[in-house]
Formats: sequence, C-alpha cells, structure tokens
Amino acid sequence: SYYFPSDLQTYTARTNELVGTLKNVVDVWEIANEINGEWLRVDSNGPDAVAAQEETDIGNMVAAAYDIVKANGGLTSVT
Repeated sequence: SYYFPSDLQTYTARTNELVGTLKNVVDVWEIANEINGEWLRVDSNGPDAVAAQEETDIGNMVAAAYDIVKANGGLTSVT
C-alpha cells in the first residue's frame, strides 16, 4: 500500500477494500512485516520496556487483517 493507516477503523476499511478487490488474484497475504515494535519505545532495553500504545494498536491492526483475510478464504503470512 502507498500509505499506512494509523488507526484501526481506517486500517480495517483499507484491508477490506484490498481483499475485496484482490482476493481472487493474491495467493498469500502478507499481513505484517517486521512488527517487533520496540522502535516505538523510548528505551526498549530499560526497566520500563513495556508495550507502548502504538505497539498495541499495530497488534490490533494485524489481528484485524488476519480476521478479514481468513474470513475471505485467504492465506496469511507474517514476516
């Protein structure tokens, strides 16, 4: 995609749009790539190295993409 929606509602809408349009063309949907997310933390190695809200949001978006692809009979991949 040419942009990354930063909220669940927009991400879900974009995923539905893509899957609806391309589900008969795409063999495997890469729903996430390098989603470790520690780069979102102030200090990923510090004592307060807990999941930031942005990490949680990304996880929720990946889960939503998975659900959408699977509901449409697609295969998913996370790299």
